[in-house]
Amino acid sequence: MATLNCLIRFEPKPKPKQSLTHAFEMSGGDRSLNVTQLSYKLLNIYALVLFDMMKVAAILWVIWFSWNEAVWGNIIPSLSSMQSHVDATCLLWMQAYGQAGGSRTGSNPPVWSPPPAGYLKCNVDAAIFTNGAGVGVVVRNEEGKFVAAYGAKLNCFNDPFMAETMAVKEALKWLKINHFNNVILETDCLNFCSAFNSVALNRSYVGLIVRQCRVLASDIGNFCVRHVNRSVNHLAHVLPRATDSMSGLGSRFTVPPTCISSLIDA
Repeated sequence: MATLNCLIRFEPKPKPKQSLTHAFEMSGGDRSLNVTQLSYKLLNIYALVLFDMMKVAAILWVIWFSWNEAVWGNIIPSLSSMQSHVDATCLLWMQAYGQAGGSRTGSNPPVWSPPPAGYLKCNVDAAIFTNGAGVGVVVRNEEGKFVAAYGAKLNCFNDPFMAETMAVKEALKWLKINHFNNVILETDCLNFCSAFNSVALNRSYVGLIVRQCRVLASDIGNFCVRHVNRSVNHLAHVLPRATDSMSGLGSRFTVPPTCISSLIDA
């Protein structure tokens, strides 16, 4: 009976609870611990907006993404790059899921605006065809006047992100050859903008092309990349689709190509 009582009263010693920090340390070592500390700082920065569930989801996604980069890619992000990743992710989600709501309110889509005095604005877009892809580049000045355009075919896989990245690289090569500077480049590919402006090292093939874009951009001078809505990028959106039927278009200066001439403000 005494033995039975001992068996009945026996309670296994509870296992200590594992904190998030401890879990990261055990699975990734010092690299994950660094990311964990950055993650806590990131949460403190956004502490006032944690009621926003979209922001919460973006923060958790960036923490998880950064932790995987540290463990599997030996890449430690900076706090600023994590913040940029959070903001870019929120913007991407708002554009993907907020357009339907925006259209119900009757708000007008954003439109193209001229660059500051002394600058050129270069809009770039890519189009994918069954036999490859095309790039369209349109340059306008501070008065909104047409300066130059370029259209060409691209040899790339049926991958939108790859096509957009190669389109920007082709545009940068063209801008450099024609000695353009003081350029604001606009594209509606948020993934490229995030990759180009990020300090994180991307070892993929697309990441290699993005690094090549940075090198080309450094040779142009006073250059930056901005993300814009598709409606803002309309001219560059039309141009590459014409390259599939107009033998690549090539370079045009002063006089715009026929396919976009009616769309440019007088």
